[in-house]
Amino acid sequence: MHFLLSAGQNQDVSFFHELCKSWPWESITHVIGDKGYEAAKVRQKIRSYGATSIIPPKVNRVFPGAYDKQMYKTRVKIEHFFGYLKENKRLAMRYDKLDTTFTVFICCSILKLSTLLC
Repeated sequence: MHFLLSAGQNQDVSFFHELCKSWPWESITHVIGDKGYEAAKVRQKIRSYGATSIIPPKVNRVFPGAYDKQMYKTRVKIEHFFGYLKENKRLAMRYDKLDTTFTVFICCSILKLSTLLC
């Protein structure tokens, strides 16, 4: 699992290139993202690594691209994962002042979710 902490007012797509550097691209065949990652540069980056992007087009796009709607439905698991993480009020409200403390609590919550802790 890979993640980056960023300021809340920044768009997720602006950090995509930094985030995907640490991915094991040799084992990735598909990248599923929401409309926030719908950008030509993101699609090109994914294609350059030989993977398929499954990102729905934005409503205002002139030439909407096709995407696998059946596979996109599996993204609900990601949304459920974040919902489970946000059950911890400390994560949902971001009580921690330091990024390192917040990151450690995210890791502990993931361990707890995967039943490796408690």
